[in-house]
Amino acid sequence: GDSTSDVIGATAEAARGGATVIVRDIPAERLGEWGKALGVDLKAMDVGEIYQGVKAKDDPLLAGISNEDLSGAESWTYWHGKNHIVAGVALAPATGIEPLVETATRSCLRELFPYEGKSETLRMPFVSRVYFSGVPGPAVLVARVRLGSGVVLINQFVPKPDSHPRLMRVTNRIMANLGTVAAGSPLDGESV
Repeated sequence: GDSTSDVIGATAEAARGGATVIVRDIPAERLGEWGKALGVDLKAMDVGEIYQGVKAKDDPLLAGISNEDLSGAESWTYWHGKNHIVAGVALAPATGIEPLVETATRSCLRELFPYEGKSETLRMPFVSRVYFSGVPGPAVLVARVRLGSGVVLINQFVPKPDSHPRLMRVTNRIMANLGTVAAGSPLDGESV
């Protein structure tokens, strides 16, 4: 097979043998292949542009990560910050995929701030449109898949390199919580 297929197979085999493996930013066209290797139904879920994640549950793996750390919305009312997309491909929930970070379903931050609906005259129409058009269920951004005696962590929360440094802390904190040393410091990023 090609080198990507070899990596996918080796990753699954390592997890079956007891390793914890992190896989980042799986492209949509490779989800089926990854899903087959991991024994789960990995599919993309279209929820539009993703500016925000939220913790799906309290988990030691997410220690030191707040919902603020998972939000790329920065253009608050009376403030013109830059908004950051935090993920490209979100995963559909499925059996065997344990969500750790999901897309926000009870928030209109994307519509109010990145989509410029924050003014007094636009706020209510924007929020009404979101809730009356049907809010999609949560999509998965960080997941744990148990495989054999090990674990594969799928991290789709991958902000672009020019994003706010705070967003880069998420992967570093996950690595630190696993007991590994990430490139740079687990505290990289600005304080909030």
